[in-house]
Amino acid sequence: MATLLVKVADSMTLDGAQALIQGQHSYLEFVRSFPSFKTIQFTAPSEDQSSIDEIRSLAYVLGATYDKPFEIDPVVGGLVETAEFSTDIIENNINEEEATGTRNTRIITSSGGGTIYVKVANYGGNLRFELGSSQGGVYSRIATYSGFVQGGTYTFDQSDTSNTGHRIAFSLTPDGTHGGGVQYTYKVTTAGTPGSSGAYTRIEVDSVTASVLYWYNVSNSNYGAYDDSPLRYGAICIHDFWHLDRISKQSRSFLNGVYNTTEEADGVDIYVLDTGIRGASRPTGTNVGLHPELFDTSNNADLNGLSEQQSYRVYEVAGYSSGYTVNGVANSNEDDNGHGTYCAVLSGGIKCGVTNQPKFYALKCFSSFGSGSLSGIMNAYQAVINHNDSGHVNYKGNTRPAVINSSFGATQPSGSVPYVELNEAGTDSGFDIELYDETEKDVVDANIVLVRSAGNGFKDASDSFLGPLQGRFQAGTRSAGYPDGDVNTVDTNIASISVGATDYNDRWADFSNYGSGVTVTAPGQHITVPNYNWTTNTPYTSVSNYSNIGGTSFSGPITAGVVAQFIAANSYTHSTGTLPVLCKNWIRGTGDAGNFAAVSTTAYPTNTAHEYKLPTDPFSVSSGSNIIKIYYNAIDSSAFLNKIGKKLQFRVAASSLSVGGINIKEESGTWYGITGQDAANNYVEITVVNSGTGNEVGGGDNNYGCIISDTHEGTDGPSFGNVTLYAELDSEEAGHTGRTIQQIPVDTGVDFDYSQTTSLISKVRGLFTRYISKTITWFYNGSISQTGGIGTTNGRVYWDTTGVTAASYYLQCEYHTNMYGTLQLSGSGGTAKRYWTVTAPGNGAYRFTEQGVTPVVNTYNIAVTASGSSDYTLSGTDRSGSVSGSDPTVTVQVGDTIRFNMNAGGHPMFIKTIGGTGTGNQVSEGTTSGQGTQSGGTIEWVTDGVTPGTYYYNCQYHGGMEGQIVVQANNTAGQSGDDITITGTVGDIFVFDVNAGGHPFRLKTVAGTNDATTNEVTTGYIGGDGFDHNSSQSIDIGVNEFKSFANETFNAGETYTLSGDDISGTGLTFNTTSGVLSGTVTSSYQDTFYNITVTEDSSTEARNYNFHTVGTGVIITIGDQPSDVTIEAGAGTNAQFGPINASISDSSTINYQWQYSTGGAWTSISSLGGHSGETSDTLTVDDQYAFNGWQYRCVCSANSAGSDTTTNAATLTVNRVITISGQPTPQSAVAPAAATFTITAATADTATLGYAWDKSEDNTVWHQIAGATSSSYVTTATTYDSGGTPPASFNADNGDYFRCRVSVVGGNEVTSSSVQLTVTRTLSVDTHPQNTTGSVGGTRDFSVVASISDGDSSDINYLWQVSLNDGADWSSIGGATSANYTTPTLSNQYDEYQYRCLISAAGASNIFSNAATLQVETVTVSVVGNPDDRTIDEGQSTGFTAVGSVQNQEITSLLNSSFGVGNWVTPSAGGNSATEQTAADPELYNSIYSDHAPSVTYQWERSDNGGVDWNDVPGATSPTYNTGTVTYADDNGDRYRCKLSAIGATSDATTDAALLTVYRTHQVSVQPVNATGNEGGTSSYTAGGTTSSGTHTFQWSKSDNGVDYNTIPGATNATYTTPALVFADDNDDRFKCTLSLVGAETTLDTTYAVQTVLRVLSISQQPQAQTIIEGQTATYSITASITSGSINYQWQRSQDSGGNWSTLVGATASSYTTPAMPFPTVNNQYRCVLSNSNAISITSDAANLTVNESEFVEAAASMTVNVDPTTNLTFNRQPTFTSGAFVSQYAGSAHAASYWLIKRTADNVTVYDTATITVPDLSGGDTGNLTTFTVPAGTLDFQVTYSVQVKFKDNAGLLSNYSTPVTFSTPVVDQPEIQTITPAFNPTINVLTPEIKTGYGHNSTDWQFSAAETFTDIEHQSLGNSTNLQSYTLPGDVTLLPTTTYYVRVRFNVDTI
Repeated sequence: MATLLVKVADSMTLDGAQALIQGQHSYLEFVRSFPSFKTIQFTAPSEDQSSIDEIRSLAYVLGATYDKPFEIDPVVGGLVETAEFSTDIIENNINEEEATGTRNTRIITSSGGGTIYVKVANYGGNLRFELGSSQGGVYSRIATYSGFVQGGTYTFDQSDTSNTGHRIAFSLTPDGTHGGGVQYTYKVTTAGTPGSSGAYTRIEVDSVTASVLYWYNVSNSNYGAYDDSPLRYGAICIHDFWHLDRISKQSRSFLNGVYNTTEEADGVDIYVLDTGIRGASRPTGTNVGLHPELFDTSNNADLNGLSEQQSYRVYEVAGYSSGYTVNGVANSNEDDNGHGTYCAVLSGGIKCGVTNQPKFYALKCFSSFGSGSLSGIMNAYQAVINHNDSGHVNYKGNTRPAVINSSFGATQPSGSVPYVELNEAGTDSGFDIELYDETEKDVVDANIVLVRSAGNGFKDASDSFLGPLQGRFQAGTRSAGYPDGDVNTVDTNIASISVGATDYNDRWADFSNYGSGVTVTAPGQHITVPNYNWTTNTPYTSVSNYSNIGGTSFSGPITAGVVAQFIAANSYTHSTGTLPVLCKNWIRGTGDAGNFAAVSTTAYPTNTAHEYKLPTDPFSVSSGSNIIKIYYNAIDSSAFLNKIGKKLQFRVAASSLSVGGINIKEESGTWYGITGQDAANNYVEITVVNSGTGNEVGGGDNNYGCIISDTHEGTDGPSFGNVTLYAELDSEEAGHTGRTIQQIPVDTGVDFDYSQTTSLISKVRGLFTRYISKTITWFYNGSISQTGGIGTTNGRVYWDTTGVTAASYYLQCEYHTNMYGTLQLSGSGGTAKRYWTVTAPGNGAYRFTEQGVTPVVNTYNIAVTASGSSDYTLSGTDRSGSVSGSDPTVTVQVGDTIRFNMNAGGHPMFIKTIGGTGTGNQVSEGTTSGQGTQSGGTIEWVTDGVTPGTYYYNCQYHGGMEGQIVVQANNTAGQSGDDITITGTVGDIFVFDVNAGGHPFRLKTVAGTNDATTNEVTTGYIGGDGFDHNSSQSIDIGVNEFKSFANETFNAGETYTLSGDDISGTGLTFNTTSGVLSGTVTSSYQDTFYNITVTEDSSTEARNYNFHTVGTGVIITIGDQPSDVTIEAGAGTNAQFGPINASISDSSTINYQWQYSTGGAWTSISSLGGHSGETSDTLTVDDQYAFNGWQYRCVCSANSAGSDTTTNAATLTVNRVITISGQPTPQSAVAPAAATFTITAATADTATLGYAWDKSEDNTVWHQIAGATSSSYVTTATTYDSGGTPPASFNADNGDYFRCRVSVVGGNEVTSSSVQLTVTRTLSVDTHPQNTTGSVGGTRDFSVVASISDGDSSDINYLWQVSLNDGADWSSIGGATSANYTTPTLSNQYDEYQYRCLISAAGASNIFSNAATLQVETVTVSVVGNPDDRTIDEGQSTGFTAVGSVQNQEITSLLNSSFGVGNWVTPSAGGNSATEQTAADPELYNSIYSDHAPSVTYQWERSDNGGVDWNDVPGATSPTYNTGTVTYADDNGDRYRCKLSAIGATSDATTDAALLTVYRTHQVSVQPVNATGNEGGTSSYTAGGTTSSGTHTFQWSKSDNGVDYNTIPGATNATYTTPALVFADDNDDRFKCTLSLVGAETTLDTTYAVQTVLRVLSISQQPQAQTIIEGQTATYSITASITSGSINYQWQRSQDSGGNWSTLVGATASSYTTPAMPFPTVNNQYRCVLSNSNAISITSDAANLTVNESEFVEAAASMTVNVDPTTNLTFNRQPTFTSGAFVSQYAGSAHAASYWLIKRTADNVTVYDTATITVPDLSGGDTGNLTTFTVPAGTLDFQVTYSVQVKFKDNAGLLSNYSTPVTFSTPVVDQPEIQTITPAFNPTINVLTPEIKTGYGHNSTDWQFSAAETFTDIEHQSLGNSTNLQSYTLPGDVTLLPTTTYYVRVRFNVDTI
């Protein structure tokens, strides 16, 4: 079944909607309706998407969803482990009558304690601490170790070896010093070395011990984590109610074990929607389930009488049906989980509750396992609304205000974002969350205050708590209708109060949700609370009555209790208008993002704040300005612009950040009003107190800005003025017309001064109530060093001992007691400043090296020879004098160098820390070289930094060749050494530069570690690192804040006075208003120490500060840096660098040394040519060009300066200047003659010049002429105008310009003046036009050939002329302007015309050609031959040919010849074929010879439609037409003919048509190839062809006899794949393929391919390597198969590890047994070759043979028995044993069998022996149960103790001894065995009848159900069920989800009969 929730429109009644919906969906069954929420609940057969979409589509339906699971909010991972002590002896420390006022939060004390055992274990590659309650017992990672009580002493035992190097310690913060915290040392002691016996860390708990302490590893991070994803850390918890202490103190720092309140919540009703509340049903009688915390404090004396029920403050809501059955009572509101009772107790419990005397109403809407549903919650909310509705039948009858506590959330999904919407597919996804939000809104609209937990999801635990509104948001997923994309938990748009959790350190708890959905925070981690099932007959003093809980589930009820106090204090009732808004505004407080909407709660106001990620480097600061510019991304401009007056808060990612001198990190997390904006540049401005000291933009990445985005002003919301708090809407803001809120006094007045409220206290915010007293906090106390100081491991510590008492003081390591030096002070008036370098070579001592002292060090050369193999012989010197003899001792002091000059062949020497042979233990301190040298080399040891002591020189091979090296402290090194004693005078300044990682350096009055501050030196002036010269400093040394214990800052306005040492010379100034010491540091050459006092004027509070500036040392200062110099080469002017005017701080003599560099290293100048003054402050350099580009600098040195000072480098530039004495001149030429241009130039130093000639077309754009690089340039052959355009061409032509550029190395290029070239040219006729004869109707051509002298023929112009009177007059022919002229169509009148050509060109004189005469004749044309039909293949071409003829018309009479000849006869063959036809006058005939050649022209035509239409074939104008390549598609069936014509012909002639036939062609391109296939496999054959066009079709055929082929049905693809091959059927078959093509003349057949089928051999089991004992045989086997036929085997052997193989005669079976093999037998391998005549032979892997000598097999090292850890008995009478691993002492031995032996311990009788088992036969050992063995049924009895042993047998038959006996005991009843489970939503589980020991009976059964196999979360349980012994059906009120796996487990409870 499925539950459906449908929300309908306001216009529709619920009854009407129900009827309509069921009318259309009859499968629905009505359950109930919720009038306040306009929602109806139905049941449906199942969840069906289409059905719900149909319902959603109804006009009157606003939305629908299937019911959703909810659950109470547990802490994720919080149930990993919780361990408690329960054996302490408790003394009551509580006044039972105490109810209000001051309450002690340390509720129990003890005189006991206990021991916790610590181990280190590996979890997924990470080492973590494990804790256990017994040595060697069960260890686990612990989340919370509670039960620690005041007065107890608790020891954390670290004797287990896994603790080596891992000291456990405590801290207030997770992961201690690794997480930014400090080690907690109060009453914490340690002993021994972790990992060794007796090692421990011990803590004594008293009244001021911190309530929560996290354990961690001193040396490594994260060892205290109990969960790694995310990291969560375990803690010990003192039994106290720190959450109450925290509420009234506001800061953990002020917790004092007391909770103060004078306000109760009588008159307020708190409704707890949860798992119920203990005692809700008001049971009567004694020892009943009434919780002692929930009585009326005014009447709780009698806890065993009738007054128990009368005084109990838990009630049930009339008319509410929970649907849950508890203890057989239906619709019960009793708590069978505990969660609801805890919530009620925290809100209003007598001792651990925030308030007292509220009335609690229990509404159980969650099961015993904490699961519920949306419909169940809505049912409870409706009941509360009805209960407070005066018009409802279930009205409670009064106007007491109602507060609901809802500590639950939607079922948590997977992933990192908590409680993302449970979206569904369909038209209204996400409606379930929307429906719940609407439900909450309806609740608060009913004027009911709703407090709910924010949920336990996910966050980074490193983020600090920033106040009521966390300054960080996490993007989450929202459904349709929710525009606020940054909300990730619950919706802030409702006036409900959402509560997140903080931990003991006021940080966000590592499970709490956060973001804009969280209204406020409250304590929620490590909360101590009385157990929910605690009843009145159990005393308060029992530790076992307390639990440690955590989660926002419990932050919520704490807040609900405070809200109830607020409501009661102001006498509000249910009738008070907008009560939820009043409460929410009050709880948020002043200074957050603003109040909520000043409208009714009928609409959702917008979120008050959004956060946006800022761009890289978003912060900008200007020098002298106190304005910070905050840049935003342009896409977010609408959120930031036009918000002046609104509030903004930013968050930075860096741990520290300063920009332009302003501490940006310090300003983050605070709300500032926006004071300016720049829309164009995307930034807004805020104004802070401090001003910038420089201009800077910075910040890096991952910074965020949170900005108010609603309509309220940044100052809106409740505020305090003269201790009057107003809760007001916007309309009430002017004049404060809102409701005055009565303050709730927290203290009794002892530490609260009301006189200060008017002047100092201005506001309070956050959840927690009220003021305590004023405190003043300064930013610093004493030293203002930013780094170093007391406790440093890497920095400076200085002590000005002025005013210090003469005594001995100690330079103590914080962690190591014996690691300290001594400082003995005596006398007075000391003025010395002394310095030491402090290091720590180990954990045993500090090493002090006094600075400013140069120790004497020596080098000692010692010759080394060898005296045999017994001694080294040495000869040389050392600190004691001479060194000689055999293995003598060498004595040196730290810093000396020892050189062993080796001549001891065969005896390599090593210098070691421990004597002995080999190469180990070589010295690591100092510097060594040549270790291991024996002859011809040197071993050197430089002992700088070596710890004084005894070392050794040893031969690598001979133990007797050994001597000692004694390294002594250097007696010339000042007061230096390990843990030395330093003597000094009071007043001296002692400076320690510490570099001792892991060893914090402290000044103590008493030697010893104790803790960090005990016995700390407090007199004199102690500081840290100094301020470097030129460093920028900005340090606030004023008052940090005046604040209350409520952690609220009072009004500012302090002023300061500075006194003490004069700091005017430091470069630092003190701002008397802000208290900031800032500036750029100016240091002298020595360290200078300052002591100053800052006094706050108004309070006269003062602080003494000290600091020092770090000396620069003696410094040489350059007064004038050398400058770059430029001179001209050869001009006679030299270069000068300097004077540099250097000065030195101590006025000593300065030495000068000038250096030069030519681009590489610097070289000192000494007698360098061309240079002088190299050792003075001025250098002179000659004007030689060779020095061009050289750089010069001067090194200034002095004997007293700590380092040389070098000037800047100055560059010498030596230039050259070019002078042109002769410019180029203009030139003229007649093309193509060349022209010559010349230039004359030089430099002062006669350097070699470079020339580059340029050419320009326009005297403007110039291009360099390649190769023109001399002082003269000869042009190319000239032309008039065709020289070309550079840079494509540099040929010279008329009008070109030329110039020359002259260059020199080291000088600027000089350009000459430009000059012009003038070019002329001539024309000539090379071929004149000729006389010609033409035909009527045709045309004739005349041509001329002319040339021009520059060859630029394109410039020649032509104009043809005609004469009609034999050349007497000439006329130009229009358009005839080329070298060729074609006449118009000729007629008879053109006869005797003459033609000539006028030729011209620019730059040349005109000329004429000769004249030519035209004669005109007539012609006819006819067909001689027709084209023939053609047939060709596609892709070929063919030709069609036509033959035509043409004839001139004969002249039959004498005419006047066109050529002036009287007797003219037209030659019969035409003018061009004239022959001598008149013998009488051959000369005459030849003189009238005509060049006219009448010819036929051809035009081919084509028809595509059978000759109906004809079209010219373009370009087909020859007698023969070639078709080109033809295609079948385009050319088949076309027809061709030719049209014949001739010039002058009267008409055209046309041939007959010819037909073209085209066939497609194809051929086989891919022949099938023979195939060989394995039997059972397939073969494939492929055929392919190429076609001229079109596509082939395929058909495969097969032949069984090589003759007859049969078509294969369906085988019509190019590739054919056979079915599975069978050797008998398919071997030697043939396959071929037929290829067909439309349009081809024929089909094609491929060649055939032959199929060969091979039988297949395969090996399933390879021969295995064998290991035997000498004298045994080895058997090798192979398992193989063949698809058909039989297998032939042949074994082979190799005796050289597989190099060569020999056949073993007769070894032809599937296995082979060797003969008995001797020892040793080595390198033997065996393999088998498998073959078949029709298969491919295969060879097996080679298997090794190992033959061992006889050795022994070890007995099992261990034995475990699976037992129930709670009883130490086996689960049943068939336990499982697990032995240690098989171990053998020889290679090849393998575990083959085991023998198990079980004996009854009472009489030592054997009850099971493997060797005696015959069925099955196990006499040879059990081969199946080698290291694990489960006892067979019927072997063991109930409640008997047995022992078990095992012995092993290996593959060679060798046996071990029996293992050591291990005892175990059996139970009285066997573990239950589930027989059947009936699958259903309410399944039935049946178990088999239990096997029980005689005399015992089965009296009850425990049944448990869970969705987790580990049963960490229980869905349902029935414990001690005496009715359902062997069968149990899950009750109907337990809802199981579909498609979810559940687990069940069963336990039998038995007792004696």
